[in-house]
Amino acid sequence: MHPRRQFPGRCNHQEVFLISAINSGLSGLAANTAIVSGAAGNLALLNTTAGTDVDPAREMVNLILGQRGFQANIAVIKTAGEMLGSLLDIRV
Repeated sequence: MHPRRQFPGRCNHQEVFLISAINSGLSGLAANTAIVSGAAGNLALLNTTAGTDVDPAREMVNLILGQRGFQANIAVIKTAGEMLGSLLDIRV
């Protein structure tokens, strides 16, 4: 864990880039949440009359895609966080 550091009034380009990467990863997590939620909801409908148009194979693919998306976005956030921590350690 890195100690808290007070940022000066401005960030350098590397910090801005890394913060942008973290924000991008978080946005991706939100998008993947919607995909997984929709697929899970559709799969839940399979045992009802409303689920007659649900393609279980497609929904399982969507769940897998959502999972892979989560993994990729978490890797982006983790890597950017580690790089930002290293950058702050260098600047201290």
